[in-house]
Amino acid sequence: MIATVDIGLKNLAICIMSNTEGQNSKTIHLWDVFNLLDDNQNHICNEIKKDGSPCMKSALFKYQSTKLQLDNSNGQLTSYTCKTHFPKNIQMGNSNMIKIKKVKDFLLQDIAEKVVEKMNELLQTHNDLFRSVEKISIELQPKVNNKMKFVSHIIYGKFVEYNIGRNIPVRFVRASQKLKAYKGPEVACKLKGPYAKRKFLAVEYTKWFLENTKVEETQKWKTQFLNNKKKDDMSDVFLMCINELYPQKQKGKKKLLKAGAQRNSAKSDTLNVNPHHTLVDNGAL
Repeated sequence: MIATVDIGLKNLAICIMSNTEGQNSKTIHLWDVFNLLDDNQNHICNEIKKDGSPCMKSALFKYQSTKLQLDNSNGQLTSYTCKTHFPKNIQMGNSNMIKIKKVKDFLLQDIAEKVVEKMNELLQTHNDLFRSVEKISIELQPKVNNKMKFVSHIIYGKFVEYNIGRNIPVRFVRASQKLKAYKGPEVACKLKGPYAKRKFLAVEYTKWFLENTKVEETQKWKTQFLNNKKKDDMSDVFLMCINELYPQKQKGKKKLLKAGAQRNSAKSDTLNVNPHHTLVDNGAL
């Protein structure tokens, strides 16, 4: 059983998958996106639309009410609505706008505390599943994104701590690695940027796997995937699982090794090591 993680504060994607030995049947045990900064900031408009159904849009405004939910912070009754359903008899002001705290507004210590708290909660909620996992792969974050790299190392540390004494490998894997799992027909993509292209292809590849390979409870997971706003993040961890369960051989590996050996033989046999340089094994594949 494999667990894969795509780092995010508001969109941490996790997939836990296993396969039947000797067969191509795959079982998804957990596949979802989690908000590590969730502190009851997200409200939904529960006003009724003209067709009688609840609005369910994100609530961006609030007002004092005598009928809806209790705001525990000040003991007053507060209603949350979208702009369309904000009462016409109330003058809208700054006090009515819901101020949602953005990631950039959090201090690193605040982020660390929330990540540790939510990871503890997540591991406890799905304890039986995570105790059955045999390997954990975390998507390696780019150097330019220091905050996400910081978060990735906190999560890495939590998984190591959680699995002390179990000899479970926890590794960082490169983002491009997951696309190698795909075995279907070529997918046309007009996007030029490598990041945008990778995200687009990941979603299309995941759709193909769900439609053309054997996945237990396919319809359930396909519906959950297609209805999720963060299909790109869900695709990332799904393909990471596929790539771990069915690792692909590196093309041209022998040629690369041979060429490297020839280059090395032309160099001096002396290895110069900087005594002040510390070698760090970050577990990256």
